[in-house]
Amino acid sequence: MTAISDSFSGFSIDGVADFVQNDVVGNASTMLGYVSDAMKVVDSAVSDAARLLQGDISVLLPPPSSGKNFVEQVQKMWRTGKRLYGNASDLVTMIKTLSGVSLGSDLQPRGVWKTDSKTTATATQQRNVVASTLRTTAISEAAYAVTRLPAPTTSAVMQNATVGQSTTPAQSTGWPSVTHPALNNAPAVKNTVDLPTWEELTDIRDTLNTAIDKELSRTTSDVLFLALRRVKADLNADINTRLEQSARIIQRTPDEVLPALVLAATWFDNAARDADIIRRNAITHPGFVPVIPLKVPVQ
Repeated sequence: MTAISDSFSGFSIDGVADFVQNDVVGNASTMLGYVSDAMKVVDSAVSDAARLLQGDISVLLPPPSSGKNFVEQVQKMWRTGKRLYGNASDLVTMIKTLSGVSLGSDLQPRGVWKTDSKTTATATQQRNVVASTLRTTAISEAAYAVTRLPAPTTSAVMQNATVGQSTTPAQSTGWPSVTHPALNNAPAVKNTVDLPTWEELTDIRDTLNTAIDKELSRTTSDVLFLALRRVKADLNADINTRLEQSARIIQRTPDEVLPALVLAATWFDNAARDADIIRRNAITHPGFVPVIPLKVPVQ
């Protein structure tokens, strides 16, 4: 997002006293420490990258370093996340975490008061620019991660619905097939497409909208304000399209302890959808599904 680089162009600690520079660098280091701690459990790669950037901050911020280089390093930090290249569940977790980081109290802007001295006001203003960069880059990466979520295309939905069903050579060609017990007893390979659920999509939509709305109320840059508005519009259009193609989830409770295979055959008239029941509800023993509310698609 070039708007972030443009907004950071207002950052400058050139010509100010050394103790003011040290104050700004110290605040930036503290904020990166917060990012590292917040990401430690969710994605250690980002946490480690934040620690490395924390060590380089004394070189990246003071002159003659350019603000553009700092923004690029922050974006690179977010993109080291391993979850950004994982499955749908990993992406959803990363999106929510990035959005949450932008709302953290450690990255909130600090007030500049008329009673503040010139040096205090300068340090606070520049600290706020750094905090804004961390927040907006986190939002930008979260919004981009949404576009990486697997899309609920017809082929993907059909693939998930027909897991376990296969066509034998005899069915496809008409020729008799030679069978062997070792082949007949081989487990079927299940290639499912891991799609985000309805609840996950609505959750990340609400979380990201909250983060963007908060940033819209904070920013003083017209360019960044308009860019965030575009991101929000595109984000909601993308997720709403996905929601239209996603199965809404309800809760159903079995009448008795039954195998997931039997439940799938009873509820969906398709025993192959047992894998969906198992995955959504983290069933540890598919042969004995307990009598508890289970999350299943409406259809």
